Amino acid sequence: MTTEPDQPYKTSGNFSPHDFDQSDFGGIYRGVPKITESPTNIEELAKILKGYHDRDIAVKIRNTGHSTNGQTITNGVQISLSNIQNTYFDEEKMEVTVGAGVSWDLLY
Repeated sequence: MTTEPDQPYKTSGNFSPHDFDQSDFGGIYRGVPKITESPTNIEELAKILKGYHDRDIAVKIRNTGHSTNGQTITNGVQISLSNIQNTYFDEEKMEVTVGAGVSWDLLY
């Protein structure tokens, strides 16, 4: 049975990250994480992962929610990478490095 989200998701603009964390890309699978962690950099992510690993607690990593079969949906611990939004442009190499939470909307 397919459940429709209360509001359609947008790629930009205002939407609730909490609502976004409840469904897969197709809106087929839904779940409410018991705990959502939202690190803002790689160091915070490493510390969070180590903490759960040391306690033998499984986590699900979520970025922009493009899983089509609910792979990132959990009722346990979810780590959202959406706040890791650093960007770096190397003009000499003409190379851009971005954080996991940077969408094409933000980059472009």
